[in-house]
Amino acid sequence: MRTFLRTTWLPALLFALPVFMLEFLSPGVRRPPAGTLTLFMFIVVPPVWWVTKARRGQPSIAGGAWRGALCGAILILIPAMLVVTSLIQLNRSREQSGGMAVGAGFVAVIIAAAVLVPLGACIGALTTWLQRRGGI
Repeated sequence: MRTFLRTTWLPALLFALPVFMLEFLSPGVRRPPAGTLTLFMFIVVPPVWWVTKARRGQPSIAGGAWRGALCGAILILIPAMLVVTSLIQLNRSREQSGGMAVGAGFVAVIIAAAVLVPLGACIGALTTWLQRRGGI
């Protein structure tokens, strides 16, 4: 458990910090409640980072970028599956705008993935670089 925490705290923190700042600095009504997405980062990122870090030697920057991109994709896909499932249910309820809602949901997922996967790769590469440089 100690090795797990020592290996995964930095990527979890680097993924959660920007989300935390956006959650608490954004004006208006907060849905879901503030802190929920940050907590989601701390639940998803450490296991993904741990499982994909198979080699115990010196980590490579490219491997860190790959792990970060995978974390970014999973962080998009899990909530997206819930949203798309609810939109498909809306479409089945014979609503006139259900098909448009499903299409808009897919477009939103594609746009979010196009942003978060490269950002995740950058965070993963930064994490690996920091771990290599400072022995963190």
